[in-house]
Amino acid sequence: MKRVHSLFTKIVGLLIVFLVIIPAAFAQRPEIKEISKVKGSMDDIVLLKGSFFGTDATKLVVFFGATPATILQAADQLLEVKVPAGTTYQDISVTRFSGVTGLTGYYRQPFFLSFGGAPGIDPAKFGLQSDYPAGVPVAQGLYDLCMCDFDGDSKPDIAAARDNNSFLLVLSNASTPGSINLGGTFNISLGTRSLQVKCGDLNGDGKPDIVATEKGTGDNVFFLRNTSIGPGSISFAKTQIPLTGKTPNRIEIADLDLDGKPEVILTSQATNSVIVLVNQTPNITTLSFSSTPITIPLPDWKSTDGLAVEDLNGDFLPEIVTNQFITNTDLYVIQNNSAPGAVTMSPAITLPVGNTVKNLKIGDLDGDGKSDIAFTQLSPSSNLGVFLNTSTSGTLSFGGLKTFATDTNPWGIDFGDLDGDGKADIVTPSITKKTLTILNNTSTPGNLSFTTLVKATDYINRHVVIGDVDGDGKPDIAFTSIDDNNLNIPASKVSIFRNSACMIPEVNPKGPLNVCSGFPLTLTSTNGGATTFEWLNATTSTTTPGTYQFSPTATGDYSVTATSEGGSCKTTSNVVKVTISASAVAGNPDPQSNGPVCIGNTMNLVVNNDLGAGFTYEWTGPNNYTGSGVNPAPVTNFQLTNAGIYILNTKAASGCVARIDPIIVKAVDIPDFKVAYTGSSLVCLPGAKTLSVYPAVSVPTDFTIQWYEQTLGLLPGATSSTLSKNVSGEYYYKATSSNPSCPVAQSESAIITVVAPPVTDFVLPASACKGEEVSFTDQSTTDPAAAVIYAWDFGDATTSSDKNPKHIFNTATGFTVKLTVAYTGNACPVSASKPITITAAPDVFITNAENTFDVCPESSLVLGLNDTFTSYLWSTGETSPTITVKDPGDYNVAVVATNGCKLKAEQTIGGLPSPTVTATATPEEIDEGASAQLTAEGLLDFSWTPTETLSDPSISNPIATPLSSTTYTVTGKGGNGCVGSTTVQLKVRGEAIVNKLLPGNFFSPNGDAVGAFWMVGKIDEYPQCEVTIYDDKGVKVYNSKPYQNNWDGTFNGKRLPDGVYYYIIRCEGEESMPRSGSITLLR
Repeated sequence: MKRVHSLFTKIVGLLIVFLVIIPAAFAQRPEIKEISKVKGSMDDIVLLKGSFFGTDATKLVVFFGATPATILQAADQLLEVKVPAGTTYQDISVTRFSGVTGLTGYYRQPFFLSFGGAPGIDPAKFGLQSDYPAGVPVAQGLYDLCMCDFDGDSKPDIAAARDNNSFLLVLSNASTPGSINLGGTFNISLGTRSLQVKCGDLNGDGKPDIVATEKGTGDNVFFLRNTSIGPGSISFAKTQIPLTGKTPNRIEIADLDLDGKPEVILTSQATNSVIVLVNQTPNITTLSFSSTPITIPLPDWKSTDGLAVEDLNGDFLPEIVTNQFITNTDLYVIQNNSAPGAVTMSPAITLPVGNTVKNLKIGDLDGDGKSDIAFTQLSPSSNLGVFLNTSTSGTLSFGGLKTFATDTNPWGIDFGDLDGDGKADIVTPSITKKTLTILNNTSTPGNLSFTTLVKATDYINRHVVIGDVDGDGKPDIAFTSIDDNNLNIPASKVSIFRNSACMIPEVNPKGPLNVCSGFPLTLTSTNGGATTFEWLNATTSTTTPGTYQFSPTATGDYSVTATSEGGSCKTTSNVVKVTISASAVAGNPDPQSNGPVCIGNTMNLVVNNDLGAGFTYEWTGPNNYTGSGVNPAPVTNFQLTNAGIYILNTKAASGCVARIDPIIVKAVDIPDFKVAYTGSSLVCLPGAKTLSVYPAVSVPTDFTIQWYEQTLGLLPGATSSTLSKNVSGEYYYKATSSNPSCPVAQSESAIITVVAPPVTDFVLPASACKGEEVSFTDQSTTDPAAAVIYAWDFGDATTSSDKNPKHIFNTATGFTVKLTVAYTGNACPVSASKPITITAAPDVFITNAENTFDVCPESSLVLGLNDTFTSYLWSTGETSPTITVKDPGDYNVAVVATNGCKLKAEQTIGGLPSPTVTATATPEEIDEGASAQLTAEGLLDFSWTPTETLSDPSISNPIATPLSSTTYTVTGKGGNGCVGSTTVQLKVRGEAIVNKLLPGNFFSPNGDAVGAFWMVGKIDEYPQCEVTIYDDKGVKVYNSKPYQNNWDGTFNGKRLPDGVYYYIIRCEGEESMPRSGSITLLR
């Protein structure tokens, strides 16, 4: 009877007023604990179960990634929403407004749009490329993009960063189903270039804001608060935060501590850390972040680059995954152990890769309900890597690395169901070729499988976002077409491939259905934009044009045909058998339950007013519940997933459904209580730490509280929702529900440690030379119970976190050096400052004659200095004024100047990859005397060998006319100046070369100039042939390639004796067909 439940969704929706969990204070963030499905089509209905939603839909915004959903019904613990066409592969979020504040809760797993198509992606279904802004391409450095509905019209707009332009690009979406239109262009001034961009609601006002990182040396993070006032009117208010010395790069937005305010997480290309900007926004009219970012260090790394943030172990706390910047790297997974108001991360675990990783994306790829980690790899081979998630609740674990081939140099990555088969496909652009790689997902739980497809593009590309741009319910592909600086080809376009795959409608309920006459019945098909629907009753051969919903009034077999894409898509649904029986009148059976039911207890249903003979009862409910009779089967171990609307279907004697009666079964869901506090777990004397009950339940109306300390036990009188303590201990509380059937809940504990504040002191020299490495020695006194962190400020806009750092000042003046000593979490900071005088000294820096500090494979650089000094000591151990280096890395040299100053210079040598070179022959095989076109790509200049049979060995596409099969080698420099090389073989059909040769069988090298050399006729025409000669004992006495008819019967300069010798002739491409014979040497 589950199928009958679907018949009455419209009626039951009007009755949703209920459900689950004890009410709480308005300041509590919404919590999404269950969703009815993780994928769905346009206008599909999704139920969100949780808590703290409230009952006023006008104070709620539900986002399915880029676009908001329509809220059909709202109760404090249940939301009924429609899937928007513009859904992107992201977590569903619910934002609730209360006065001038807004808090947001997120589900733990991404949701994605799945339109119900046939499995298998046809690249031809993504037709011509649309480029925006319109007009002639101009090199503006378009780099990254994000997709969000900025103006509230339920259409996803696009924002894009530009690394050669000081304006952020925003494209307003005016598309209609079947027609892409991103013609509205807004240029948002940043005052400098931008690199990466991300969008999402940061201040709880229901409008997506924008975060961008700066391209260049400014190290700024820009925040664009959305001030748009309606469709087509897009505006932002800009603020920025400098992260000096960090070079912030990739951006993610996620609520790390579950306080309802999402953090901004960034990678740092200049430091071995991930940076967290803690959201402290007070209201919906502003944006505010903590003045001191949280830095998550990653030992032994030099940088961080790619970034993805998602819950990986099912505890709703999102983990952080990252990799190093453009170097052989593994992945780091940083487990989240935060509590509201306190971001706390565990030490990272390593997933071994060992190759150059670029970008990351997290999502369920094999359909097992766990989010997996996918990433693009640039070298040593271009592919996509995946770690399958095998984590259990609270414990992280992953399977071995699996890789899948892509086109060369894949960069960005995104997920989306492009063929509508219910599986998330992957798209990644190439930054060196005009292609997108599409990985069509054919996986099953525990087994990854993809079919690799390539879609040609008009330009080279970088980043990609998948989402329905035109509102037809099918995800399109948006990507950045980027400038090709090597070939001076401008682009800087946001490009779209519109998805024209066919939707196959599915009609629900699937039947068979038997309802009494007059009973309201609605059949619902998969919906699609720019789609017409025609319903067919095959029994009566009646067709009825309509919408995706239809109410049959006669018995029959019903199906619907959906027509779209200008008629090229015409697909028919499943058949639903409907029987309309004679009408029947039934009284009220008065269904009841024993709810509200505490989690873990048993739920019972009952027909309180049995209508007697002639009537039967069938029940349906959440989590696939079915039951029958006056006392249907109970639900033992009742959970949140079991709470909701239960339907009693009363059937007449004929078997038709006469009436339905919904009842609401509430759950008393005891929250997962935690101890919340702000800041560090350390308490700096003489202060105290205030501990709070989380979530913020109503005390004592719904719960009574009793606080405890692990060693002391019950704390007398500690019964409020907060507890202030300045004594070290492990504190927790027990919460007793006002529902007497519920068990007492014990919270997680919080350990606070009371410590003495640091006494900060340090030693430094009174003066030093400019350019000299100066040592600083910490002499602070700290509490041994706490881990110490050091923050040095040298007064010249540089800092250090070392205990005893070394630093070089580059200006001759006075500086004030400040040391701040604190404990983990920046607890108890105490500072001390001292002066230092820097005297003049000659400048010292490492130089290179070509003014380049990148080295190619198999090449070298000569490093020297800008001046002459009395002594040198390089980090390589050499003591000469110059050194030659072949490997990338960090090099330094310590020198002594003529005035006695001990100075130091450092220089990072970067490693450049060899260019990727391809060479082809068209055709690959020719007849003797014919020609073929050779073509090479990936180089700026070309040098082909052998040259003799080529029209021009210095161009990319010479004509080759070899007489025999020949392997050609092409060599040249790529766009980065490095040399690359590859080969291509051109085969020649015809008689074997060796059979064309005329080897002699006698010669007489006796000094009379007659027969002085062994001659092989025509061998001068075939330099690719090799001659080897052996004596009668098998000893090799001669070898030459090419053979120039010059063997005079000697070996190692000495005359060989008269006799018979044996030759073997092999030619390139015909090694399997050598020619052999004998030679008589007679003087």
